[in-house]
Amino acid sequence: MIPESMFILAVLAAVFLAGASLGQLLLRLRLAKLERANMEIEQKKLSALKKAIHSRAIIIEHRGPNQFEREVRDEIDEILGDIENT
Repeated sequence: MIPESMFILAVLAAVFLAGASLGQLLLRLRLAKLERANMEIEQKKLSALKKAIHSRAIIIEHRGPNQFEREVRDEIDEILGDIENT
């Protein structure tokens, strides 16, 4: 009787471990999918931000930027360059 109950416990443990492993794999796949979607959303946000800053820079150029505005625009361009490189 004892060997049969040990066998049953071993089979139950194996089934539990296989289920836990499969569940973890499915969660990792879902997490990867969500991370990819999040990255796409972030890229869209960065693109929209870049367009907004660029359009603002064009408006400043039409008004004739002073030294401070030119420095701000240069700083923004540098930050956007860093964002694009990452």
